[in-house]
Amino acid sequence: STGSSGINAEYGESSFYKMLFVITLVLVFLPVPLSALSLDITPAPQLTEAAADLFKNRRPISHIETCDNMMKEARELWREAYSAVDKADTIREQAYRAKDEAMEMKEDALGARLALEQVLMETLVEMKTHMQEVRSSFSTLTSRLEALEQEVTERLPVVSRKRVSGELIPADRVEQSSTYPSTSYLGPENAVDGNEGTQTHTNCEGDQWFRYRFSEEESVGQIKIINGKIAGPHINRLNGLRVSVILASETHRVACQPESLRVREGEGVVNQTYYISCNGAQGLGVEFLLQTSATNNCLEFREIEVYAA
Repeated sequence: STGSSGINAEYGESSFYKMLFVITLVLVFLPVPLSALSLDITPAPQLTEAAADLFKNRRPISHIETCDNMMKEARELWREAYSAVDKADTIREQAYRAKDEAMEMKEDALGARLALEQVLMETLVEMKTHMQEVRSSFSTLTSRLEALEQEVTERLPVVSRKRVSGELIPADRVEQSSTYPSTSYLGPENAVDGNEGTQTHTNCEGDQWFRYRFSEEESVGQIKIINGKIAGPHINRLNGLRVSVILASETHRVACQPESLRVREGEGVVNQTYYISCNGAQGLGVEFLLQTSATNNCLEFREIEVYAA
């Protein structure tokens, strides 16, 4: 703007000098005398001095033309500057529009994200509800299947597997009339634990018994008895032992052989083994009974094994 003001001032100054130069030429070189025109025109002293000063200090014509060219270039530069400003405004408007579009796209994307999150949350809630329903249905189905299995099991006839002759019949449970008090355990389970280092022991008064129970009716062949750790005055404790098969009625027995066990003289020592034959009698278990009125006559076993007929 400072350069533009200087150019305008210089251009105005040259125009003023041009005007003074023309007026001076008219007054000095006019061929017709002013007196002949009957005109009382007397140049003002100040105008004459200005004209003289113009001729004295006038600028070259070429300099004036240079100023005119500079003015043209300045105008062209101004036009280019204005054009650049217009272009900048256009670009700025385009940038603002692009920014607005970007903001709209951002808002649309945010809205889409929120909508997607809402859909996902609703889907998860629905899936959770379905899973709970499936679990409930599965639990109900499991209960029905268990009830149906129980019903079928109850209605189907019990099919007993035919045991091979000489096959061990496992005890479903064992029991004895009493257990002798001791620091070590002398209960009935010791007779079927497979360990000959343990033994059973009842009290030593009155009738004493031991029962070997089956899970179902079995045909009994042979019974193996391993005597307790008997020595000294108690070597004949199993004398008179009666072994019988317990029938399904529970009130009746089938005697095995020998009907009354006899311990041979001098054989009542540690871990003596006896075999009893029941000849295929069918029942729910085997009973070992020691009937005696003598005191200190206890029922003792290391192991008892019952085999199928």
